[in-house]
Amino acid sequence: MLERIATHEALQAVLLLASYPDQVVTAESLAFALCVSDVTLMESALHGLFNAELVMRVGSDGTHFQYSPRTRELDDAVRLLARLYVTNQPEVLWVMAHNAVERVRSSAGQVFAQVSR
Repeated sequence: MLERIATHEALQAVLLLASYPDQVVTAESLAFALCVSDVTLMESALHGLFNAELVMRVGSDGTHFQYSPRTRELDDAVRLLARLYVTNQPEVLWVMAHNAVERVRSSAGQVFAQVSR
Protein backbone atom coordinates (compact mmCIF):
# COMPACT_ATOMS: atom_id res chain seq x y z
CA MET A 1 0.00 0.00 0.00
CA LEU A 2 2.77 2.45 0.84
CA GLU A 3 4.08 2.24 -2.72
CA ARG A 4 0.80 3.90 -3.76
CA ILE A 5 1.25 6.73 -1.24
CA ALA A 6 4.28 8.81 -2.14
CA THR A 7 4.34 11.55 0.50
CA HIS A 8 3.59 12.16 4.13
CA GLU A 9 0.88 14.61 3.05
CA ALA A 10 -0.75 11.92 0.92
CA LEU A 11 -0.59 9.52 3.87
CA GLN A 12 -2.25 12.05 6.17
CA ALA A 13 -4.84 12.83 3.52
CA VAL A 14 -5.84 9.24 2.80
CA LEU A 15 -6.04 8.39 6.50
CA LEU A 16 -8.27 11.39 7.17
CA LEU A 17 -10.45 10.72 4.13
CA ALA A 18 -10.82 7.04 5.06
CA SER A 19 -12.06 8.14 8.48
CA TYR A 20 -14.78 10.23 6.82
CA PRO A 21 -15.57 8.39 3.58
CA ASP A 22 -18.70 10.44 2.80
CA GLN A 23 -16.84 13.75 3.08
CA VAL A 24 -16.00 15.64 -0.12
CA VAL A 25 -12.87 17.80 0.16
CA THR A 26 -10.79 20.25 -1.81
CA ALA A 27 -7.05 20.75 -1.50
CA GLU A 28 -7.77 23.92 0.45
CA SER A 29 -10.12 22.29 2.95
CA LEU A 30 -7.78 19.34 3.40
CA ALA A 31 -4.77 21.62 3.93
CA PHE A 32 -6.74 23.50 6.58
CA ALA A 33 -7.85 20.28 8.32
CA LEU A 34 -4.31 18.90 8.36
CA CYS A 35 -2.63 22.23 9.23
CA VAL A 36 -0.58 22.22 6.02
CA SER A 37 0.26 25.77 4.96
CA ASP A 38 1.15 24.94 1.34
CA VAL A 39 -2.05 24.04 -0.52
CA THR A 40 -0.04 22.82 -3.51
CA LEU A 41 1.22 19.94 -1.34
CA MET A 42 -2.39 18.86 -0.83
CA GLU A 43 -3.18 19.30 -4.52
CA SER A 44 -0.27 17.02 -5.36
CA ALA A 45 -1.29 14.54 -2.65
CA LEU A 46 -4.88 14.37 -3.91
CA HIS A 47 -3.78 13.89 -7.51
CA GLY A 48 -1.42 11.13 -6.40
CA LEU A 49 -4.21 9.43 -4.45
CA PHE A 50 -6.48 9.76 -7.48
CA ASN A 51 -3.84 8.13 -9.70
CA ALA A 52 -3.41 5.42 -7.05
CA GLU A 53 -7.16 4.77 -7.31
CA LEU A 54 -7.81 5.65 -3.66
CA VAL A 55 -9.96 8.74 -4.18
CA MET A 56 -12.35 9.88 -6.90
CA ARG A 57 -13.07 13.28 -8.34
CA VAL A 58 -16.52 14.62 -7.47
CA GLY A 59 -18.21 17.29 -9.56
CA SER A 60 -17.29 18.76 -12.88
CA ASP A 61 -14.50 21.14 -11.92
CA GLY A 62 -12.00 18.43 -10.88
CA THR A 63 -11.12 20.08 -7.58
CA HIS A 64 -13.35 18.06 -5.23
CA PHE A 65 -12.35 14.61 -4.05
CA GLN A 66 -13.83 11.82 -1.97
CA TYR A 67 -12.39 8.63 -0.52
CA SER A 68 -13.31 5.86 -2.92
CA PRO A 69 -10.84 3.00 -3.35
CA ARG A 70 -11.30 1.21 -6.66
CA THR A 71 -11.42 -2.22 -4.96
CA ARG A 72 -12.36 -3.69 -1.61
CA GLU A 73 -8.75 -4.88 -1.29
CA LEU A 74 -7.47 -1.30 -1.55
CA ASP A 75 -9.96 -0.19 1.10
CA ASP A 76 -8.87 -3.04 3.36
CA ALA A 77 -5.23 -2.09 2.83
CA VAL A 78 -5.88 1.55 3.72
CA ARG A 79 -7.74 0.50 6.87
CA LEU A 80 -4.86 -1.80 7.84
CA LEU A 81 -2.43 1.04 7.20
CA ALA A 82 -4.50 3.30 9.47
CA ARG A 83 -4.28 0.75 12.27
CA LEU A 84 -0.54 0.29 11.73
CA TYR A 85 -0.01 4.05 11.71
CA VAL A 86 -1.66 4.33 15.12
CA THR A 87 0.27 1.44 16.64
CA ASN A 88 3.61 1.77 14.85
CA GLN A 89 3.98 5.21 13.31
CA PRO A 90 7.82 5.24 13.24
CA GLU A 91 7.93 2.01 11.23
CA VAL A 92 5.36 3.28 8.72
CA LEU A 93 7.30 6.52 8.26
CA TRP A 94 10.57 4.58 7.89
CA VAL A 95 9.07 2.46 5.10
CA MET A 96 7.82 5.61 3.38
CA ALA A 97 11.26 7.22 3.63
CA HIS A 98 12.88 4.05 2.26
CA ASN A 99 10.42 4.01 -0.66
CA ALA A 100 11.21 7.68 -1.39
CA VAL A 101 14.93 6.95 -1.49
CA GLU A 102 14.31 4.04 -3.86
CA ARG A 103 12.24 6.27 -6.16
CA VAL A 104 15.08 8.81 -6.27
CA ARG A 105 17.62 6.09 -7.00
CA SER A 106 15.45 4.64 -9.74
CA SER A 107 14.86 8.05 -11.31
CA ALA A 108 18.56 8.89 -11.15
CA GLY A 109 19.41 5.56 -12.77
CA GLN A 110 16.94 6.17 -15.58
CA VAL A 111 18.27 9.67 -16.20
CA PHE A 112 21.85 8.39 -16.20
CA ALA A 113 20.95 5.61 -18.63
CA GLN A 114 19.32 8.11 -21.01
CA VAL A 115 22.24 10.53 -20.82
CA SER A 116 24.85 7.84 -21.43
CA ARG A 117 23.21 6.64 -24.67
